[in-house]
Amino acid sequence: PGTFEFENASYLFKESCAKACVPVRRVNGADGIATVHWKTEDQTAKAGVSYEGGSGELTFSHGEIEKTIDIVIYDVQSKEKDEHFKLVLSDCSMGSKLGKISSTIITIVNDDEYSSFISRLAHAANVELDNIRVDKHTYADQFKEAMNVNGGDLENATAFDYIMHFLTFAWKTNGLLAALDNRFLSTCLDKHSHPGSVCRCASAIDLGRLLCFLVALAFIGLLTALVIDLASLFGCFIGLKDAVTAITLVAIGTSLPDLYASKQAAANDDSADNAIGNVTGSNSVNVFLGLGLPWMMAAIYHSV
Repeated sequence: PGTFEFENASYLFKESCAKACVPVRRVNGADGIATVHWKTEDQTAKAGVSYEGGSGELTFSHGEIEKTIDIVIYDVQSKEKDEHFKLVLSDCSMGSKLGKISSTIITIVNDDEYSSFISRLAHAANVELDNIRVDKHTYADQFKEAMNVNGGDLENATAFDYIMHFLTFAWKTNGLLAALDNRFLSTCLDKHSHPGSVCRCASAIDLGRLLCFLVALAFIGLLTALVIDLASLFGCFIGLKDAVTAITLVAIGTSLPDLYASKQAAANDDSADNAIGNVTGSNSVNVFLGLGLPWMMAAIYHSV
């Protein structure tokens, strides 16, 4: 039969909205007909003065997963403080139960206060988004953020921030090359529209991408060598053979980043194309480059 609950623990409505429509969800099942009771409880807002209080019953048909409770809001036409009341779910039908959010707070805001509240909220959200935004408007901003600890905010930097800055400095440097590549691409294509200029831009961009790829490859090789050496030393210390260390510690150490990258891509992408691309790309690099390059070096060495 499912579980009945509100979507949010609180709702905000303007005084002039005339009616507050509060959705009730039916989750974890929708089999058969099920009912749930609701009632209002006065807080700072009083029934009959600020809103039309009361109680009732919601009946969900088979397969129905959402209904709304409509509560009439009175427009007092006078400036007053925010008021709120509670809306509570109770006494659901046999087999069903109440979820985590079985009660919610309904806040009634004066129209002028509502507009001011929304403006303050939007401003605070924009400020917060500016602080946590990954991309920057200029390459100088990207350079500053990557090269400085805690994005340049040294006053609030902790010891952990300093440690992570030096551990991730290689990735930040590689990111700068990619940022420079994208910056050059957009600037170049904006300023030069005729075919010859675009071709010259494309050649320069290809060179930048090649440089970025080679630097990334160098860092991958360096980190892989570091992981192998540390795993080998650890295996020697606890008495593990190199073969066992290779298929456990080294394999985990080099595959976990791909696993987390694919998981993140799958979670944030509707089609999961990036996750599939990461998996196939990673395996392609391992097989054709990770195996092919040492094989070629060995073949040249033994031939000489």
